[in-house]
Amino acid sequence: MSITFYAAPQSSASPVSCALRELGVPHERVNLNLAAGDQRKPEYLALNPNGKVPLLVVDGTPLFEALAILQWLGDTYGVDKGLWPAAGSPAPRQRTCRPTGRSAPTACWVREWCRIMSTTPSSLRPVTRCTAST
Repeated sequence: MSITFYAAPQSSASPVSCALRELGVPHERVNLNLAAGDQRKPEYLALNPNGKVPLLVVDGTPLFEALAILQWLGDTYGVDKGLWPAAGSPAPRQRTCRPTGRSAPTACWVREWCRIMSTTPSSLRPVTRCTAST
């Protein structure tokens, strides 16, 4: 599977960057310079018409919006590692929360991820803690 992650430092791509690292997902990272307008270039807009980060391109198919990407990562990589409930599992509260603002769904997912990681003894953790600074 070919995965390319488009991001910018200190942006809404940071939770996705952390999840990619935590899950050990092999990917190529492309850093955009938002101040220079990289996100408004035609080649980027062809992938993400919103002109924002994050963007994940999986085998040529673009996924954008942090929450959608995080849910896809959880479904695709998190279930096998015991960090995300399987579809149809009796744990729907761990998958969703009621948003109260634009970033609430992403914050909920990240908060749940951090709760799981902080309450799991280090010897039992399937992945290492995220040290991504982006």
